Amino acid sequence: MRNLTVVTCIWLVGLLYFTSDGGMSVFDVLVFAYGWLALVLAWLIVFLVARAQRRPIRRTYGIISAIVLLLGAVLYWTEGAIYLRLLPSRPALDAYVLAAQRKQINSRQPISVGAFKVRETETLKDGTVRLITASCMFDDCGLAYAPRGKPPILGEDSYDHLIGKWWHWWRSW
Repeated sequence: MRNLTVVTCIWLVGLLYFTSDGGMSVFDVLVFAYGWLALVLAWLIVFLVARAQRRPIRRTYGIISAIVLLLGAVLYWTEGAIYLRLLPSRPALDAYVLAAQRKQINSRQPISVGAFKVRETETLKDGTVRLITASCMFDDCGLAYAPRGKPPILGEDSYDHLIGKWWHWWRSW
C-alpha cells in the first residue's frame, strides 16, 4: 500500500505541474485522466483483496491517497492549479506585460517569465497582452492581461477570469 501511496502522490505532483501551465496537451490529458482512473481502480482492488483476505488495512495510506485523488480531481476539473503558478509569478508577469505594451518584447521569442514559459506574446490595440504558455488539446492557450475589463474576443477565443486583470485564454483555430 505504501508504494501505491507514493505513486499516487507522484501523480498529483505531475498533475499540478502540467495543469498549472495554462493547458494540457492531448497526451497529458490521457496520462492524467486515465492515470487517475487507474489509481482509483488500483486502490479499489487493494481494498477488496485486503478485505477478502481479512488483512488489516493501513488507514493512513488509504486516507492520504483518497485525499490526493480527490484533490487531483478537483484541481483538474476546476483548473485551480494555474493559481499556484500565477500568484508567485505576478510581479514578473506584470513587468513583462508593461514591456510588451511598450513594444520592447520580441513576440515570437520563447522566454521564461516567473514560473511560466511564454512561447508567444501578442499586444492588442486596447493594451491587452496575450501570452501563449501551453497547448490545450489542439489549440494554444495561456494568459491574457486586460487593463480594461474582459479582453476582446477575436475569432473563437475564450477567456476565464483568474485574478485582478489576469485571464486564462484559449486561442482556437
